[in-house]
Amino acid sequence: IPAGTKFVGSAPENKPGLAWTAKYAAIGTNTLGMPYITTGGLNEKGLYVGAFNLAEFAVYQDVTPADYDKTLNAFELPNYLLTTTATVDEAIAALREVKLADMPIKYFDNLHMQFHYRLSDKSGRSVVIEYLEGELHVIENPLGALTNSPNFTWHLTNLTNYLNLSPYGWPAIELENLTLKPSSLGSGLNGMPGDFTSPSRFIRAVAFQEMHAPSATADDGIKTAFHILNQFDIPKGASVQKAGGVEYPDITQVTAASDLTNLRFFFRTYENSQIRMITMADFLAGNHADVVLFDRGGDEVFENIADTAKPVK
Repeated sequence: IPAGTKFVGSAPENKPGLAWTAKYAAIGTNTLGMPYITTGGLNEKGLYVGAFNLAEFAVYQDVTPADYDKTLNAFELPNYLLTTTATVDEAIAALREVKLADMPIKYFDNLHMQFHYRLSDKSGRSVVIEYLEGELHVIENPLGALTNSPNFTWHLTNLTNYLNLSPYGWPAIELENLTLKPSSLGSGLNGMPGDFTSPSRFIRAVAFQEMHAPSATADDGIKTAFHILNQFDIPKGASVQKAGGVEYPDITQVTAASDLTNLRFFFRTYENSQIRMITMADFLAGNHADVVLFDRGGDEVFENIADTAKPVK
């Protein structure tokens, strides 16, 4: 999305909502062809905004027709913040001036989507934005991690059930005349939940984030991020939803990481595990006049290394 792009948000009753012009360029992912960033991305000032499902918990604000000119729907909020604010503080200030309303999303067969949001900037500060019982909540997030439902403070409380997790293996213990030792490496993480529910994913996200070795360079940091994100890749068939007699397998469609210092957006897809990148510098150099869509398609390419065989010395 280049700076200068004009947007008009949504309001109830199919009315136009907040209108604005992008102050900053932004790069990120969209959903079902929506013509703006919906699920996550970064802007040219190093602000990141990501949307996470908060089904059964998010309750948006009440709006009246007098509020329509400052109203957005849940999918439009990331795009608005990315294109108009430069820091977490600016984003929080902007949130207090707009209304987020519960309304059907036409791209999702008029479903009502519920989200909470993670905001981060170059300083390393991170906050969670939630709409609960019709009120805006801004919660400092020193851990940086966020997953889907329940609400963020519930996830923080649930962390206390896993204080025993450690990267260090258990020591041997003596019982009578018997010495018991861990049966393998990794015993310090015994009991860490491995399923794909969002509470379990939050525990794993915090554990791996806090335990990983420091990265010497930004590229090393991105590699580490994707190794951590490997722990959340849902293979087809491992999680299946049923509706109307039809099965819908959950998969990890896109995995992404953002470098807020060097303004680079990295991603891979379910079909292609090659990590691809778009830099803000390259995007800006393109002088795009309108919103553009980068190619995220393509199947996995398997490299044949047969011709690299060398004798063993």
